[in-house]
Amino acid sequence: MINSSNSLKSVKSYELQSNITENALETSKTPKIFDVALDNLLDWGKATLIFFAILTGITGITLVHVRFPVRHLDVISEHKGNFDEAFILAVIHAESTFRPNAMSHRYAMGLMQVTEPTGEWLAELMGISDYDVSRLFEPELNIALGSYFLNWLWSRYDGDITLILSAYNAGPTRVNNWLQDERFSKDGQTLYYIPFPETREYVRRVNRNWQIYTWLLRLPWINLV
Repeated sequence: MINSSNSLKSVKSYELQSNITENALETSKTPKIFDVALDNLLDWGKATLIFFAILTGITGITLVHVRFPVRHLDVISEHKGNFDEAFILAVIHAESTFRPNAMSHRYAMGLMQVTEPTGEWLAELMGISDYDVSRLFEPELNIALGSYFLNWLWSRYDGDITLILSAYNAGPTRVNNWLQDERFSKDGQTLYYIPFPETREYVRRVNRNWQIYTWLLRLPWINLV
């Protein structure tokens, strides 16, 4: 049986340390250093990451959660489709680090970095009659569109995560061309090598984020803060 008094103390302690840690991270180089440390821990295996969390206690968990916030879970749960919440959170983190007004040099917009033509196409597929490009900065709509696109790619690539993420980043046309190139695919169905360094790093980063969010969502107080 969970002691509600102890749980409440844990949440309050977590909130306090989150505020302190977030302020420190904003004014230091800690994020990059911390990301490298997490990559190394994940390379060693999930068991090492769990041991690290236990060893460092709530401060370590706070550091992870500040760098990997959990937001919009209700919207994500509604639109996740074939994916779990952790995967959608991982994509959002890689795309915009949860900045709703983010815009890339390619004019991709919002949390899941949807471009104007893709947004119009997806809105038509989804039957959204009041769609306007300015609404791509609305978190709820952006997540709905981005998640729908990921699920469209799921159907197209039979659930192959590498192909789905590569196509989300570089576009389905490029991925289809890579699949037809023997340098990158031996069977025309699986990518053995991603020729774009940006896309290769994107796939690696989302998979890294996915592991972290899978772990974070198992923590009992994550949804309370």
